[in-house]
Amino acid sequence: MHAYHDIYEQAERVELADAAVYSLEDTLTVLTRAPLGWFYRGYAAFESGRMVGEGLIVGTTADNLRTARLWAWVPPRERGRGVGRCVAEFLLGECRLLDRDILHSTAKYPFERRDDHPYRRFAERHGFNLANTQVERRLALPLSDRLLTSLATQAQDKHCGYQLHTLVGPIPLEHAQGYCDVNNRLALEAPGGGLHVEQSRRTPQILADQDDEIREQGRTRVTTLALDAAGTVVALTCSIVTSASEPHVDQWSTIVRADHRGHRLGLAIKVAQIRAIQQQFPSKRFITTTNAETNAHMVAVNEALGFEPFALEGEFQRILITGEA
Repeated sequence: MHAYHDIYEQAERVELADAAVYSLEDTLTVLTRAPLGWFYRGYAAFESGRMVGEGLIVGTTADNLRTARLWAWVPPRERGRGVGRCVAEFLLGECRLLDRDILHSTAKYPFERRDDHPYRRFAERHGFNLANTQVERRLALPLSDRLLTSLATQAQDKHCGYQLHTLVGPIPLEHAQGYCDVNNRLALEAPGGGLHVEQSRRTPQILADQDDEIREQGRTRVTTLALDAAGTVVALTCSIVTSASEPHVDQWSTIVRADHRGHRLGLAIKVAQIRAIQQQFPSKRFITTTNAETNAHMVAVNEALGFEPFALEGEFQRILITGEA
């Protein structure tokens, strides 16, 4: 497992030396437990007993049952010998055995190589087409209290009648269904280009199991909810604070229910969440977030907070054809 994680980290940081990566604790947890609503399958390629490459397949068992996400990683010293091709072809075969025929993958690369980067060419050689382009942005921490107060004040008059509720840790049972109801819309409502996706069907039970996984990884969920006058969740933003070995925070999702937009709730909940992160986890140096290039509203909110572009993330898709060789 140490070798597996080391190859992943090396491969992720070939092009972007300070790329944010999952920790060894993250890797150990997802590949040694049986999560509710998900599966993670790791694969490794060996030559003379030495690990030279690896792959990962991830899928959900509650929704999107035809879809799998897969990645192939090869460390710099092993590249140029066909290891990546062998791993990729093996993963495609595994996806067929799993009855997954809508395949997604992602790759990060510098802006100036968006059209001809080797990662894109590798994906295209294996039948994947670029379906969506996202931009990873980073927010350096800490933000000044003056900026946060100014942004909160700008938004405050627009969301009278709503209550903001920030949680550090698992989502409590009284908010779990509301959290799922709103978050399950994200896959459909966030701009996805040509990606084939279905609405998520996560349940409070799956959410609770995910919180167990986060705890086992040494990470912490930080969430801000917006509640309407009836106490119903109508907006949320969720970030995952990495374990002590990593300097960053992963922004997972931000979404406002369609019938409650126009009240600047997106900005308000993000400001409240960042305050909590800075107060509870002062050693973290930056937050990463990823948005589609076409998601103008969310990009504007992030730019107001000070997020700056870091890298492109291509989202690739291949639809397997029955009987395909």
